Amino acid sequence: MKLRSLGVRHIGALMISLSAFGLMTSATLSEENKFFIKPVVEKKITELPSGPLYWRLENFPTLKQAQDAAGPTSLVAEVADKIWLFTLGPKGGSTPGGIKVAEIGPLPPVKASEYLLRVNHAGGAPGTKTAIHASGIRGILCSRRQGRSENAPRRDLY
Repeated sequence: MKLRSLGVRHIGALMISLSAFGLMTSATLSEENKFFIKPVVEKKITELPSGPLYWRLENFPTLKQAQDAAGPTSLVAEVADKIWLFTLGPKGGSTPGGIKVAEIGPLPPVKASEYLLRVNHAGGAPGTKTAIHASGIRGILCSRRQGRSENAPRRDLY
């Protein structure tokens, strides 16, 4: 089989065709089929607790109760009509007044002069896809209320 090299004009025409196809198909996607990520709350800290670290997710009846219970490595947010306390700490912890939802970890150890604790709200319609990403340490928890694809784990650590 003889391979044929493409000239600059052929490559340019192919790129224009692919771009036009991409524009046509992306215009047909509805807004509700798009994957979204929205920052909810974040905090910078200079020191992590010692030992293996886990994210503990708890629900509280009120925002004030969660804020009063928050520690130095905790984040408080209202997401999906629930009050959440996200706490980075040792395995098996609990916060008075909170209802434990999940414990995710252990997280891989990291060393830095400053750390950013952040909670993002991510989602989309069932079957929505996103690009694969692997940079950084992430604890990901998919809500049981949301639709999810068959290869998206309910609880996973990246």
